[in-house]
Amino acid sequence: MTKFPVLVCTPTEIVFEGECELVGFKTLEGWMGVLARRAPFVGLLDIEEVKLQTEEGKSIHLLVDGGLIEADGERVTIVTSRVENPEKIDLHLAEQALKEAEKAVQEAQSEIEKARALAEFRRASARVKSLERRSRTRL
Repeated sequence: MTKFPVLVCTPTEIVFEGECELVGFKTLEGWMGVLARRAPFVGLLDIEEVKLQTEEGKSIHLLVDGGLIEADGERVTIVTSRVENPEKIDLHLAEQALKEAEKAVQEAQSEIEKARALAEFRRASARVKSLERRSRTRL
């Protein structure tokens, strides 16, 4: 496969900069993938994993906290507020955070509290799903 440059960054750091054969991600509309020489595209990322296939069979998974993706036909740039390595997430802590977020949603008193609690619930849920996906692929 043809490789192309990919940059994944937050406002404070470059998380990944290298060549990839494929970038898989979830936008607010659904799952997509980018190969070399793709038609230009700009989209909003969902809170979910981004898969970077760097060479045949080798993949890097990054859990992004939403953000923006731009593919201009030559390169792909992802800008997000936060990135986590799914392999460094503790399952017990992630499940506990999910329960706490669920409780916060139920107990929210105002629309602002509810919106914040729902955002945290989505982050916690994405972390747990990412870990479950990891354990299924290792079996």
